[in-house]
Formats: sequence, C-alpha cells, structure tokens
Amino acid sequence: SRRSVYIQSTLRRQPGYRTLERDLIQLQQQKQQLFQIFVVVSLRKTSTGNAYSPEITQQFPKLFEKSSRISREAEDQLNVIPKFCFPDPQDWKPSAHTPSETFSFVLTGEDGSRWFCYCRKILPSGKGKRLPEVHCIVSKLGCFNLFAKILEEVERRREISPALVYPFMRSVMEAPFPAPGRTVTVKSFLPGSGNEVLTLCRPVDSRLEHVDFDSLLQCLTVGKLLQVFASLLLERRVIFVADKLR
Repeated sequence: SRRSVYIQSTLRRQPGYRTLERDLIQLQQQKQQLFQIFVVVSLRKTSTGNAYSPEITQQFPKLFEKSSRISREAEDQLNVIPKFCFPDPQDWKPSAHTPSETFSFVLTGEDGSRWFCYCRKILPSGKGKRLPEVHCIVSKLGCFNLFAKILEEVERRREISPALVYPFMRSVMEAPFPAPGRTVTVKSFLPGSGNEVLTLCRPVDSRLEHVDFDSLLQCLTVGKLLQVFASLLLERRVIFVADKLR
C-alpha cells in the first residue's frame, strides 16, 4: 500500500508519462476487465500463392465503441499483432503434427502504455495436413502463468468445438480484476462435463514468474550478459535473434 501511495504521488508531480504500475493502479481502481481483446490469427496464402501471410480471422469482442480511448488503441494494435504471432510465415507448411506452444510479447505505446499479448500456437483439429493458428489474448495485466492457464482451457474447448471458445472468453472478460495475491473464479459450461469452475490466481509479483535464467546463462557468456545489462542501463536498443519464440 505504501508503494501504491508513493507511485500515485509521483505521478501527480509527473503525469505525462505512463508506467506499468500506474496502469495497474488505474485498472484496479476502475475495476477493469482481465483482458481487452481476444483474437485468432491464421495463415492465409498470399496473392502469389507461393507464401503465407498472417491475418486475424476471429476477434472478440467483435466491435468497439469508437468513442472509447482504449478501443481506439486496441484497433491500432490489431494491425501489428499478426506479425508478432507469426514472425516467420515463410517457414510454415501444412503438417499433421505440430506441438502446441505458449509465448508472449509486449507492445509499448509512445506514452509508455503496455499491451501484454499472450499467445498459444495450436494445430486445429481435423484430418490431413493443416496450418497452425495462434490464439492471442491482449491485456493490460502482466501475468504470464495466469493467461497461459486460460489459453490451455481455450485449446481444450477448441478441440471439442470452436463454438465453445467465445462463451468461455466472455466469462473470463466478465470476471473481476484480481488484486495481487488474490484469486478469481470463472464459471463456464463444457459439454460432457457440465458447469466447470476455473480458479485463476494472480501472484503478488508476476514480473519474473516465468523467467528462465538457466536458458539465458546457457546462451550468453558472463561477459555478453554484462554487456547486454549495461546497454539496457544506457537505454540502448537491444535485439535478440533466435530460432525459436522462447
């Protein structure tokens, strides 16, 4: 609570730049939703027919009130989300077996606002070779494990029927915004199982909950790691290039 009071007093003196803590304080006070947008990104053949291009094929909610500032931001972010979901569309080919994968990325606005995008890449159910699709949740809340659990439930319902995904996401959107360390329950109906209750817990501090330092130390030497850390302190641009998304 003292940290919250300190941040609020600081923002009163310097209200121009938004921070993650300021966003979370506002979300908590305004009782906002767990997420803003849920989209499905699929690969579609380009006009030449020799390559694929990612595009949004489903979206929830489908429409936004144009008068809402958050809605205008959401519309702007929709244009770039597919490229982050499939940064390598030229490498994909139809396959009968593609393992599911969970990853995330962050979109930062010019004013410092952050949109956390949590993604689950899956292979749609069916016969024969198919292209994967990405289910992406866009939220102001930075909490990887919480949304990873939601995406696993989305995949489970998607395997039964795509029609079960939207009602479930509507239940998640209507759930109250949890305080740090608190839990929230989501009720939904699943054929064959009846009404199910999903319990989601928001950790007290989720900034490093899914960080794997072992991988970082295996990929970078101590000297390179110090060089990267120094570059970040000097506010230089750092780009990591890898064969995998995580």
